[in-house]
Amino acid sequence: MFLKNQIQILLANSPKSFSKSLLKSQKGMSLIEILIVLGIIATILSMLAPRIMGGQDKAKVRQAMAGMARIAEQVEMFQSECNTFPKALDDLISGDNCPNFNQPFIQKKEMKDPWDNLFQYESDGSSYTLKSLGKDKKEGGSAFNKDLVWGEEGGGEAKPPAN
Repeated sequence: MFLKNQIQILLANSPKSFSKSLLKSQKGMSLIEILIVLGIIATILSMLAPRIMGGQDKAKVRQAMAGMARIAEQVEMFQSECNTFPKALDDLISGDNCPNFNQPFIQKKEMKDPWDNLFQYESDGSSYTLKSLGKDKKEGGSAFNKDLVWGEEGGGEAKPPAN
């Protein structure tokens, strides 16, 4: 009799019946709770997004300035070997207007800024201006849309845009 009672108790407390009772006692999240959680997540993301995007913009500005520095270095090298500044950036590849040209000073892919625009280059033969049109790809602008200019008054560093 004692053994029979023990077996009945074990069967009553088996994992199947335990899991069924556990499932009955648990309730899912209500729609309101889910909407509140989604609202909190959306609020946090909306506060972080400008910082993340601003960081990417700053990185692209630094990348553009580094690209202009490399091009300016090659323009100066062209000038020292050819006794004149290149008339166009393509002269750094083709060697036009340079009798001492041996090999390209720069590759075509290096002539684009991080926003996939060709760097703008102008020269009068004795000085040059090199610039990137910035994020908006248009003349002028402010903040990250501002043009980055290298070579104002015959050379020098581009200034990062003010926020």
